[in-house]
Amino acid sequence: EAFGWGRTFTSDDISEVRIEIPGMEDATYSVEWYDTWTGEIFGTYKISSKNGKMFLTVPEMDVSRPDVAWKISSF
Repeated sequence: EAFGWGRTFTSDDISEVRIEIPGMEDATYSVEWYDTWTGEIFGTYKISSKNGKMFLTVPEMDVSRPDVAWKISSF
């Protein structure tokens, strides 16, 4: 498992931002997205890592937020 936090300093909304995660074993993972202001999960999806890299795209949030947290779990 892995987790992360990201923040944008150029916008009030981090939705649709692409994040590169290096050092991942090539496999399929589950990603849960957390609203850092409420602690609620607002999105979950499956994603594969290739060539040791994973590229995440922040799902659109109901309320604009400058930051987001995520948790990556293997199956």
